[in-house]
Amino acid sequence: MLRQYGLRIQAFGNLRGHDEARLVGGDMTDGRFLVAYRTGPTLTGALAGGTPPRELSRWRTAIATRTGRQDAIATAVASGPPA
Repeated sequence: MLRQYGLRIQAFGNLRGHDEARLVGGDMTDGRFLVAYRTGPTLTGALAGGTPPRELSRWRTAIATRTGRQDAIATAVASGPPA
């Protein structure tokens, strides 16, 4: 975890060498966001800002179990508000 300009930033998994990085929750301008990284069909990393650690547990689990990105997004949306 890193604090930059009062914003808590957390990164999980591998954020390098990915095929795509997509904003999947929140808004970068309001300081609360989640970016999902994928390599092929697999979720490989996540970068979050202003999101409580508890809300990120499903993303950490999805990365650790090498869940498909689409499945991870669907599960996160069904589980509650976007990160």
